[in-house]
Amino acid sequence: MERWMPGTLAELRDALDEMIGQVFENGEGNLEAVYVDVRDLALVKETLTDGSVVFNVVVRERAGG
Repeated sequence: MERWMPGTLAELRDALDEMIGQVFENGEGNLEAVYVDVRDLALVKETLTDGSVVFNVVVRERAGG
């Protein structure tokens, strides 16, 4: 239906809110009918070469998904 490419956690939250809105706009009132094709989701802390710290949200797809 639509694709989002969030670059920050705030953008990811906005994208999820928009997805939920679209589910309800299309007449589906049950979020249990929406499946996520994700094997796992992780928050990974990384120190950059300049010493600053960032957190990466890492999503791995299910095999064959």
